[in-house]
Amino acid sequence: VSGEGFDVNTLSLKTRSQIRSIEIMGKRLQNIVLDGTLASKQFNGIIDSNDAHANGRVEGKIDFSTQRIFADVKGSIQHLNLAYFGVDGGGAQIVRGNVDGKISFTDINDLDLTADLNEVVFDGAKKIAIPNGALKVTFEDGNRLVNVDMPNVVTGEIRGRYNLGDLGKMLQSAFDKVLVGAEAHKVYRGQNFTFNFDVHQNLINYFAPNITIPNGANVSGNYNGNSNDLVMNADAAALTYIMT
Repeated sequence: VSGEGFDVNTLSLKTRSQIRSIEIMGKRLQNIVLDGTLASKQFNGIIDSNDAHANGRVEGKIDFSTQRIFADVKGSIQHLNLAYFGVDGGGAQIVRGNVDGKISFTDINDLDLTADLNEVVFDGAKKIAIPNGALKVTFEDGNRLVNVDMPNVVTGEIRGRYNLGDLGKMLQSAFDKVLVGAEAHKVYRGQNFTFNFDVHQNLINYFAPNITIPNGANVSGNYNGNSNDLVMNADAAALTYIMT
């Protein structure tokens, strides 16, 4: 370590150091190596993480001068457990691949993100491979917006008033009610959204593997968290549903 200053607010130093543990979004990560410059609560350089929940390398600039963290980074991710950070759809949700983007957050529910994806694999109850794509998560006019552009997987948006951390659970619960008649163990009061997507078999395999849409489909509708009701309109050239 080399640098100058003693006040953390004005400290400037160049460092290659290992951090035993650090807290991000209320979750503790261990075995972090920093290689770069730290000045005025901003880090510019490379971060290597060898934590059980987050393994990979991130390069770029991270600003932690306020409670809200801002980052402009490129990342090569070997293993990222989204469920550990509050994105819960039931069970482990593991992501690996390359990400280039800008992100700001204090927690998962106020996250803003613009990112390009390359060779990304989402491995949950089923596996989804995304050779390339883009993802935008933001707020517009008081509504949460998630916009995705992932060729051969899904393209479209979800817009409404909802917690990002609940989104996967709401969708899974609603699909279970529609397809198999399962009653929800939990409702999501005050949360609702509309959606419009062009979807492909790779995505359907994750949520409803009994459905086959060889030519893709347009799916639109809305969700009411007060009653766990999903209204869905689907336009597909061909659709097969296998009863089990």
